[in-house]
Amino acid sequence: MPVSAETLCNKLSLKFELVCFVDLAEIAHQHSAIFSLLEQHHKEQYTPDQRLVFYTSHRPDQKFINHLQRAVSSVDVSNFFVVICTPYNISKELQHANQQYGHDSTAITWISFDLEPTAGIESENFYPDNTTCPLPFTSLFVGVGGTTSPCCKFKFPTGNIYNNTLTEIFQNSATQQIKDQMQQGIKPDGCSTCWHIENSKGTSLRQHAIDKFGKQLDRGWIDDLAIRDITITPSSLCNFKCRICGPIASSQIAVEELRHADTGSTATELKQFLKFARSDLDKSIQNSLFEIQNTLEYLHVLGGEPFMLPGLEELLNKIITSGNSKHIQLEFNTNGSIWPASIVNLFDQFHKVEILVSIDNTGSMFEIERGGTWKNVEHHIRQFAALSSQNVSTKLCVTVNIQNLLYLDNLVKFADNVGIDIVWVYLETPKHLCIDHVTQTVKDLVYQKYHNHPNSELAGISDRVQNATAIDGYEFLQYTNVIDQRRGQEFFKSHQEIYVAMGGQIDH
Repeated sequence: MPVSAETLCNKLSLKFELVCFVDLAEIAHQHSAIFSLLEQHHKEQYTPDQRLVFYTSHRPDQKFINHLQRAVSSVDVSNFFVVICTPYNISKELQHANQQYGHDSTAITWISFDLEPTAGIESENFYPDNTTCPLPFTSLFVGVGGTTSPCCKFKFPTGNIYNNTLTEIFQNSATQQIKDQMQQGIKPDGCSTCWHIENSKGTSLRQHAIDKFGKQLDRGWIDDLAIRDITITPSSLCNFKCRICGPIASSQIAVEELRHADTGSTATELKQFLKFARSDLDKSIQNSLFEIQNTLEYLHVLGGEPFMLPGLEELLNKIITSGNSKHIQLEFNTNGSIWPASIVNLFDQFHKVEILVSIDNTGSMFEIERGGTWKNVEHHIRQFAALSSQNVSTKLCVTVNIQNLLYLDNLVKFADNVGIDIVWVYLETPKHLCIDHVTQTVKDLVYQKYHNHPNSELAGISDRVQNATAIDGYEFLQYTNVIDQRRGQEFFKSHQEIYVAMGGQIDH
């Protein structure tokens, strides 16, 4: 005969001390509900007889049980202290969930009780972790032309700041569709770059975002949507001509390509790109930022080279004057060529500051791949790293591509020497620089260098390269030789190993 919830509670109380006794329907209405409840009842240590009990007269599906198990693991509650009461045998589902998301040797306990009807439960409000990225729920990326998307890797624009406000874009149908697909377990087409990197065992931007925002997302952000993180690219003004970059992101490259433009349409497009090389912060970008600064927690500035912008200091001072700086973390992607003394003096007015120095190699190889003087850049890296005792953290941002593929272990050693971490980024386009398009000789060399490397990222790179189909290196060599001719450089000398492995010939 079915028993009431009250009777069940009384029976279990004879055996356990109930930390909580909750109908599963109470945590089905929001993704974050179970995380909040577990945080509320979390203890550093439970006594052996204590239990967190959940009950329902219905059969929770695998998605529901996965969500519960993931929350239990995330809040760091042992499965031993969690019990689910339902008339239906869910032991297999609980074991599967523990294998996927648990960290205990045994699954959450199921106890069979024939219960009187309880409120219905649905898992449609939960977001599965394997298709969900925090960025569409928290972030906007603004490109140099004002186009927006959830992040810099998303393949399609979702709006433009010259046509709509950031809030309107964040709430529009294009952005909502991305969220809906993720909730339904669908991997949006625009996110294909991250899915490809993850399938290749690399670390994707989605995974970086989960490390950064995943906890906050689960615990409330996903049910209380607001723009908390914004990346702006206010200008393409730059003093480098990085070989992995293009004219839309570097004014130096746009000028160089304009000199060699072979058609009128190409020249027209390049001149349009040069309009993005503003010498100050566009008013539309400034106005957009002030529109959302009350909810904003992360402001990420890209370039070009952000520390070349005179208007940057003015913007930061305005944020400080507004009183919002103390809840905002600043982030800059810099090429390391400039020490922004006046900007550094403002760092202590912000919650935190993260400096991402984009280097893909060291020494003369850095100078060929990116530009500038390595001695100068290295000095600035160490200067930034020395600020870490304050509220500043410094990391290397390494873009993995064919040019540096055989030298990545040197960057690992350099980062260890300086005492900073690496953020790994993978170049997917243009394909003649992507590590999926290398010769068999390169595949063999990568395997020898990284297959059993103690750095997991390098070991994953080895796996990715081995799974790629070997090609000839003609496009890579053609591109490299064109850049050498334009700049009077000799890539084949500084990068002889990769140049020859890609099929290049060196005359002695």
